[in-house]
Amino acid sequence: MGVFAWLGSLSGGAAANEPGWRLGCGAVAAAVGALVLLGGPRGARLLATGALVASFAATATSATLTRLHTRDNPLSELAAQHAAVGVTFVVTSDPRLRRGRFEDYVVARGQVVGVHRHGVGVLLRAPVLVLAPPTWARVALGARVEADVRLVPDPEGQVSAVLRVRGDPVVRAPPAWWWRASAVLRAGLRDSVSGLGPDRRALVPALVLGDDVGLAPTLAADFRTTGLTHLLAVSGTNLTLLVGFLVVVARAGWERESGALRVVGVVGVCSFVLLARPEPSVLRAAVMGSVALVGMGSPSRSRGPAVLGFAVTALLLVAPDLARQPGFALSVWRQPGSSWLRRRCATRWRPGAASRGGKPWPCPRSPSWRACRSSPRSPAS
Repeated sequence: MGVFAWLGSLSGGAAANEPGWRLGCGAVAAAVGALVLLGGPRGARLLATGALVASFAATATSATLTRLHTRDNPLSELAAQHAAVGVTFVVTSDPRLRRGRFEDYVVARGQVVGVHRHGVGVLLRAPVLVLAPPTWARVALGARVEADVRLVPDPEGQVSAVLRVRGDPVVRAPPAWWWRASAVLRAGLRDSVSGLGPDRRALVPALVLGDDVGLAPTLAADFRTTGLTHLLAVSGTNLTLLVGFLVVVARAGWERESGALRVVGVVGVCSFVLLARPEPSVLRAAVMGSVALVGMGSPSRSRGPAVLGFAVTALLLVAPDLARQPGFALSVWRQPGSSWLRRRCATRWRPGAASRGGKPWPCPRSPSWRACRSSPRSPAS
């Protein structure tokens, strides 16, 4: 199901000048569907084929509507005219201060909810990229602001328009309570390392939460030179450390197979998204972590691929643009790959498994791994 959802998202998100994407995705989906129809009982074949077709159609429709919603709206039409308008928008990412050639500026993402020009207002919802003066660096994520802007088209088509802001921000509504709570925790992390040197003071939030606002350009360049920039981006490792810590603490009061551990894991995933911000890499890590939580304690091995397929389909329905990101592909295929490798290692190295020469280990029920390795007949010796 996940593969068909992926193909549908790629097909629906293809532009008019990219017919090869649609033809290729449709051909692969048809070939896989034909293979499914050739094997298994008739009822199971029909049910599986229906689920695959439904996932392909759903994600293709979602990607098409998202593309049309982004490119065909009043805001994009005004951007084509480079119009000067007043807008009301919600900030959807942390404003970041950038060093320009002539002056500094702030970059942020937003969701426009209203446009007014010449006394006429229009209500809509359109994603935008905001370029603003340095005074906008203090605007909080989730705040609703008003500004006079100059609209510019986005050449890549990722957003409806680029807003070139003039003047200081006018905040009309503060962020929701969950964004304020996450801001307090992020500020607490920065304050906890305030006594360290400049590089370490900026590096700790970047490694933990991907908050690289204060990272020096020279230090960021060193990470790029050594190929370690992935450490500065939020990944599944960050989520594993946070949720794993919460689960270990929760096990002190609940049984190992208790459903309360899953509740703690869900709370940890949601908290992680709020702290690290709902960026594409964070969403990928959260979804893959949720798949692991669903399979936690499950004796069935066949449950994992089904849960992964549903998770991929749900994520592509919400964010179809992820289908073209290499990081999303790596995150998805890492799940079955790691499960296969874990089973192979457990089968190969567990006490009682066959050694390289085909002989069983001499102590299949040894009380400790060290005692088994010290056996004179053990292959390790």
